Amino acid sequence: SRDTQFTPILLRALVRRGTALACVWRLDDALPDYQRAAKIMPSNTDLVEDANRIAALIKQSNAVKTQTNRAKQMIMQDKYREAIDCLTAGILLADCPGLCAEALLTRAECYYALGEREMSAKDEARVRTSGAAMPKSSIRRLRELQQALQHVPKWEDAEQAHDDTGDDGTALDGGDEVQH
Repeated sequence: SRDTQFTPILLRALVRRGTALACVWRLDDALPDYQRAAKIMPSNTDLVEDANRIAALIKQSNAVKTQTNRAKQMIMQDKYREAIDCLTAGILLADCPGLCAEALLTRAECYYALGEREMSAKDEARVRTSGAAMPKSSIRRLRELQQALQHVPKWEDAEQAHDDTGDDGTALDGGDEVQH
């Protein structure tokens, strides 16, 4: 029949599209393709396992989203430390950074708001290297955070300049005082 003639082509197309979607963390879109492919060929244990694995990742992703949404409510109340704890709990629920890019970005923003630039930079780097597809609003937030992390606030410049001078305002150069 005509259906069985096109089954191998359909099967390959479903698996390829499902794989492409899964590679960019669009798991909700990938799952129906894998499920349909597994229905076409239920004897293929790899397809069935992949469909089950994607379904499990979606559950993890949803748990991370729940924690991220709770944390965003805390942020609105300026409870950054509590939000960080909530986001960390969500991030620990995921097997990989691609599932928690939004949580990592939000936690990086919290660290930045608390003045913890090093922790913020670590999470920002994890988001950048996660390979996760993000909405435009998150990409914009990531870029803004990158720019903020590259910019050294004036008070840090002043603090550094103070560290390089003695109490009487003379510059310290390798232990020798030099008058300005």
